Amino acid sequence: MGTMQFNGGNTPVRRIPSVGSSHGKVLYALCRYGSQTARELIVRTGYCGAQERTNELLNNYYIPISKGNKLVQMETGRKVYVTTYSLNWNLINLSDLQDFMDRARKYYGDLD
Repeated sequence: MGTMQFNGGNTPVRRIPSVGSSHGKVLYALCRYGSQTARELIVRTGYCGAQERTNELLNNYYIPISKGNKLVQMETGRKVYVTTYSLNWNLINLSDLQDFMDRARKYYGDLD
């Protein structure tokens, strides 16, 4: 039996979003700062929907996004696990993103 594909038989093609798009800004933040919580992504990018953008990078652009968990202390003192997002560098090479990163660095600069 051959490989099962549920996207009409087409092999998924990784696309890099444009630098000036919301997806591009989220991708730049993930590349530049590494693993981040949804709250950290929102602060860095200014998009309340940054978490949704990471999911769309995975599902629509086929960028390998990894999800993990991190124990953080809330303002109330309570400790909770929150989801973190990062690029899976085992499945993507920095050289594939180098042109994007060069243009994004000029466009956004430092996001802190």
